[in-house]
Amino acid sequence: MKTIKQVLSILFVSMVSFLAVGQKGLEHSIYFDAGFGAGKFGGVQMNFNYIWDNNVSGHFGYNSGSEKSEYIPKDYSMGVVGSTLNFLTFNTAEPKDYLNNVSIGIGKVIPLNDNNTVRFHPKISVTRSAYTYTSDWKKKENKELLFANYTYSHETKIKAAMILRPSIEFPFSRAFGLFIDPQIYIGHGKTQASCYFGIQLGLLNDQKLKHANL
Repeated sequence: MKTIKQVLSILFVSMVSFLAVGQKGLEHSIYFDAGFGAGKFGGVQMNFNYIWDNNVSGHFGYNSGSEKSEYIPKDYSMGVVGSTLNFLTFNTAEPKDYLNNVSIGIGKVIPLNDNNTVRFHPKISVTRSAYTYTSDWKKKENKELLFANYTYSHETKIKAAMILRPSIEFPFSRAFGLFIDPQIYIGHGKTQASCYFGIQLGLLNDQKLKHANL
């Protein structure tokens, strides 16, 4: 939780700072993006981005997601109460594993039309990856009907990881755009895919392109 608050604070201060300074005369793009993801450990993400001369980019950001734990015993039961709660909360009450990433990386912008309203933006990120998983499963001695028949705790491992992101961006105007961000995560002995969708705010498309910077 402390890490999440720190990342959000840095992103917020950075966003406010560049909006306060103003963007007139800049030949570069600077913007904030945020969105939701689907797939393995898909969740929420936010990034602060800078593009030099509509060509090379840098980014700093955070994403977080969860999945049903892969360490649940085969004979685990949530009980009547737990199963009902899990159904009413769309499977949020079941035992979960969590993945939280703080990332920094670079990318390459490839405009796909003359107005730069569609662009291919492949990126690579190096990330501090915190994987929190269920552990220490212990079966209760007495049979349970209403409640779960196991107790468990969580452990966290922190390692370096890598994320490949072949993004497609749609900067429809100078200040607003949308993005599709497929991701391949490599870390903690896992290779998994997800895809994020969201909005972009800031200086996205300051001028029409005379030619693509390839």
